[in-house]
Amino acid sequence: MRNKSPQFWLLAAIVTLGAALRFWGLQWGLPYEYQSEEYKIVKYALRMGGGDLNPHFFEYPSLYLYVMLAVYGIYFVIGRIFGVFAGSHEFALSFVKDPTMFYLMGRVIEASCGAAMVYVTFWVGRRFYSEKTGLIAAFFVAALPDLIYVSHIFKGYMGMMILLFAFFYWCVRMSESGRTRDYVIASLFLGLAISTRYHAAPFGIVLVWAHFYRLYFAQDNVTESSWKEHGKFVLSLALIPVFFYVATPYALITPLEFWRDLGANVKVYSGITGTEGPLISRMGIAANRLYFLGDIGVPRWCAAILAGGGLAGLFAVQAKDIFLILPIVTYYFIVGGYHNPAAGY
Repeated sequence: MRNKSPQFWLLAAIVTLGAALRFWGLQWGLPYEYQSEEYKIVKYALRMGGGDLNPHFFEYPSLYLYVMLAVYGIYFVIGRIFGVFAGSHEFALSFVKDPTMFYLMGRVIEASCGAAMVYVTFWVGRRFYSEKTGLIAAFFVAALPDLIYVSHIFKGYMGMMILLFAFFYWCVRMSESGRTRDYVIASLFLGLAISTRYHAAPFGIVLVWAHFYRLYFAQDNVTESSWKEHGKFVLSLALIPVFFYVATPYALITPLEFWRDLGANVKVYSGITGTEGPLISRMGIAANRLYFLGDIGVPRWCAAILAGGGLAGLFAVQAKDIFLILPIVTYYFIVGGYHNPAAGY
């Protein structure tokens, strides 16, 4: 896209719209705490500032907690330099008196990732289809109510999605080049995404597809032996947990704590309580939320256009389209199996 072309200015307007919608009202509710999930991140990030880097909390993985710990550390150092905080006691006291800044810093990170996702969506659309497709997709992402809502709450969702887009990009590169480096970098971003939110794990199916797409569907013939190609694939799969543990190290150091919290979390959503509806009903709820793209639904006409376009596209599916379809279908069946298929998932 050439600078100062009509498409360039249209994309700039769409990204600006997405950023404005995400940063507008970012201070909502503060200094009061209406989101218990935000409080957990603030609480455990600040607690690690005391010197114990084990969060002792694995309902969430640790990468986002460490990011916030670093942000709060920088905030403390700057405040100390300019005389805002005389020491750690005053720093902690400022949180008790008014936690606004502590929450706002996290929300700014989340909103920034959400705004960046608008441009990345354009890139994916242009990379796979056309510039026009990228612009339309970017506009929907910029204005989608549920994504705007999630960008106003720092729980790591937007950070996870940015990392997943980076993973997706390197999977595409991997499917084209077959270079070992691309396999490794794709694994890096997936491991970091899972270390931001566990929900990223099912998207590993894209790496599987990228590998076999290159071997059996790509136009260029694979010149290297299939055993060597599969060796790269096995290496990439093995590196995913390695990169996860690098960013969530105490999951490996204190496995009992890790599996206690993670197991309880899984049980909450996938355990059978006796009060949930039948599987087909839950799959229907998940489909309805997918149709309306979240709890905060888009207008019916808009959802109908998106659904109609998606169904029409199924009649002209090419091998490359599976890159986009496979993670959606995989995630749908996983979430549909939850006893409470919440829209956030």
